[in-house]
Amino acid sequence: MVLYVIFCIIAGYLIGSIPFGYVFSKTILNKDVRKVGSGATGATNVMRISKWVAVLTFLCDFAKVWLAVFITQRMIFFFPLTPLSFTLYLFGYYIMLTGIFCIIGHNFPVWLGFKGGKGFAATLALVSIFSPLVFIMLVLLWLVVFAVFGFSSLASLTVLVIMPFIFLFLGMPVYLVLCLAFVSMLGIYMHKANIARLLKKEEFRFYLFGKKEVVSSKKSKKK
Repeated sequence: MVLYVIFCIIAGYLIGSIPFGYVFSKTILNKDVRKVGSGATGATNVMRISKWVAVLTFLCDFAKVWLAVFITQRMIFFFPLTPLSFTLYLFGYYIMLTGIFCIIGHNFPVWLGFKGGKGFAATLALVSIFSPLVFIMLVLLWLVVFAVFGFSSLASLTVLVIMPFIFLFLGMPVYLVLCLAFVSMLGIYMHKANIARLLKKEEFRFYLFGKKEVVSSKKSKKK
């Protein structure tokens, strides 16, 4: 069991640490996304310089959680170190542990000095593994909030706040609700700078066609 836990932590973290936003911005756009906007390597910040590369980044950040879980599954079943019944009993815990450390790896990648993204795509990927229905609900919620207000960060924060309560309402296992609550709090913490900008009305606003940066009333008066 200890070996499984160690493997889940290492595999999840290292795969999660792959900075797709940084890699794509450098290789495709010849730009360093860390020098743009918030400096994060996630899809939202990549969107500031290219929408289609942001979509590609999101898909890859999403997929790496599934990859980490897939590798963990194969290791557990091909190299059983405990009785199969016990392994199956703990299987959900192993998946959750892998997913959590994949998110941590995304947020604090060893390859980029522990400065990465905010883990939203990875969080949605983890949710999709446990409940495709909840995943669809959260994606629709994100789209509605984003379409109405134009703030990607606000849409992500709304999803992060509501997510554990949906799992609680659906009667999911306690460990799952608690772990997702932790993931939600981590995601909200990673958005602390966005929250500050939203409160100051300085957050970057996106539109379906084009984009516009919203500045505070103080800045407007100075201009």
